[in-house]
Amino acid sequence: MCLKCGKFAPFLFLAAGDRCCGECQERNKYFRMLSFPQAQTISHPDMHELKKLTAFKTIPGVYKMHVVKKSPRRMKLLHREAVLKRGKEKEAELDAARRSRYESMIKAGIRTSQIEYRRMPWPDSDDDLELAGDPDINKTREFIGMGVIKLPHMRPDNTLEYGHSCKGCEWEYLQYESDRVLYDMSLSGQKEYLVTYALRGRGLCAWPRDEFLKHVEECYGAQQLLSSI
Repeated sequence: MCLKCGKFAPFLFLAAGDRCCGECQERNKYFRMLSFPQAQTISHPDMHELKKLTAFKTIPGVYKMHVVKKSPRRMKLLHREAVLKRGKEKEAELDAARRSRYESMIKAGIRTSQIEYRRMPWPDSDDDLELAGDPDINKTREFIGMGVIKLPHMRPDNTLEYGHSCKGCEWEYLQYESDRVLYDMSLSGQKEYLVTYALRGRGLCAWPRDEFLKHVEECYGAQQLLSSI
């Protein structure tokens, strides 16, 4: 099951060895890979600190919408979560040093009217979910899908379960994107970008065979496609 949402997870995130579903792979920041310059923008560690982390080399090709161009040198990427963790550890070290200096000045009787010890704030890494409409300030979406491979589950009968995505859900999403035709009335009345976000999310999902067959019976888009065969 997916580490973040508990849904069926046909993918394995190699940087951490965790399973993920298609939706979390695209939307949850935990499953993001960053270039070295990007890593510096979100945690501000120096290059020496970043080089201590495990780096993954890219393979030239197409990953979702991002193209890794062929070049003599393969690009190195870092796991976003590892970058944040190292940044927090480094800040904790600096914070301890600042606290020690501050306490030493107090003990030495140095006037502290203009000196104030403050712990530097740090972004909450638990807030991993990328919500609809979130700006991509640090361009961390650039490498979505990299570091992820398909890894089937083993069924009790020793056969492999790869998961099944629903073309009907994808069809409903494309219908809304092209003509703003909405078939799921539970989403009516919501802002357009939220409807798009929800429909796109369904199109990213996958189900094991038995759950998929139940879903198809209830999916309007799937029924429309089946009726056209």
